Amino acid sequence: MTGLAIALPVAGLVSTLVAAPSTVEHLTWQLAVVGIGLALLVPVVPFALEMLALRRLTTAAFGTLMSVEPAIAVVIGLVVLHQVPHPLAVVGVACVVAAGIGAERYGARELPPASTGA
Repeated sequence: MTGLAIALPVAGLVSTLVAAPSTVEHLTWQLAVVGIGLALLVPVVPFALEMLALRRLTTAAFGTLMSVEPAIAVVIGLVVLHQVPHPLAVVGVACVVAAGIGAERYGARELPPASTGA
């Protein structure tokens, strides 16, 4: 959580410096309030929930859930936003999910041999 608390404000400041020259003339107080609310809700809540889940789930369960996250996003886009994905996009998501599951299941590193300290 400490890393998240440091990284998000830094990312916000950097992106503000990049985007400010082209957007500051269109900024209103209402838009600023909505933007601040979204800036807090969109990255902070999901990342905080993921960190809490990571503490409670096994690494295999968490890795599998993270692997299917793109597929869940496509389904939510289809159901909630009525966004019909292009067939190539579905194939791409399937490849990403398969790679994520494969890496999580079979990509474990071998532990180095224990030193005997002799």
